[in-house]
Amino acid sequence: FRRVLFRSAVAAAVEHVESRGEWWAQRGCHRGVMQTCTRWSRYPASLLWIPAYSREEGKRLLRYWHGRAGGDWSKALAAYRCGWRGLVGGCGSGYARLVLRRV
Repeated sequence: FRRVLFRSAVAAAVEHVESRGEWWAQRGCHRGVMQTCTRWSRYPASLLWIPAYSREEGKRLLRYWHGRAGGDWSKALAAYRCGWRGLVGGCGSGYARLVLRRV
């Protein structure tokens, strides 16, 4: 139960850092409150503007990277930001610290 609460808190912190909750946020190919990249999304780009879809897709990506990081949230968040480079420590550590401070 604690893990689920912590995962939800991490997702809320990511949403705040990425878009401050603004559904119209856009940066490059990234859309919506979780700033999910349209290239890797299971949903079409137009649905990522809807907060529920953006959150669901963002949480799916967080679960994926958390599993790849062996349960290490710092690495998972760095990977959410930078992809595989973040997972091996190449970038994203500042982003991870920023998100984890909000949890």
